[in-house]
Amino acid sequence: MNWLAHLYLAEDTPHAWIGNLVGDFARGLDPATLHPLVRAGLDHHRAIDRFTDAHPLHRASRARFAKHFRHFAGVLVDLSYDHFLARAWERWSSEPLEHFAARVHRVLFDHEPLLSPELREAAPHLQRQQWLLSYRDDAGLSRVLRGIESRTRHRMELVPALEILNSERAALQAEFDTFFPALVTAQKRFQAL
Repeated sequence: MNWLAHLYLAEDTPHAWIGNLVGDFARGLDPATLHPLVRAGLDHHRAIDRFTDAHPLHRASRARFAKHFRHFAGVLVDLSYDHFLARAWERWSSEPLEHFAARVHRVLFDHEPLLSPELREAAPHLQRQQWLLSYRDDAGLSRVLRGIESRTRHRMELVPALEILNSERAALQAEFDTFFPALVTAQKRFQAL
């Protein structure tokens, strides 16, 4: 899953949110250097990723992108699933997505010393470019994909993946609609560990 889903699934605490975000900003990071509650959030993030990567519905979704985008297929599915989550946010949360995103931004600002160096660098961009809200529409997804493109070693073009998202929308949506409730149920076990 991508950032929006990880934040949604995390306990609603600053440490858990930061730990779940650190999961994508932990390159070269020694987890032992993290605050214990942030490390628990990182462990939660990794448990969600293991469950997601092994799930047959997520694998089916990845296959829809794999022909053209090979090892980026998982990232593209994660973004697609965040897109479906953002578009139906009110189904999953009584808090408007704009308020949720603003609280995330406040947590990152107020708890900057707890952030990994990479997350500390990304946090202002996350807020300024409204990454969490941008998942809702194609224009926002295009911006996110261009950002990922700029960080890839071989400058792989990922924006064309939106054509697959749109042509396979019904199947991807159906896979998400079945997968996500299973993940919500499973992640409760991860928090208890």
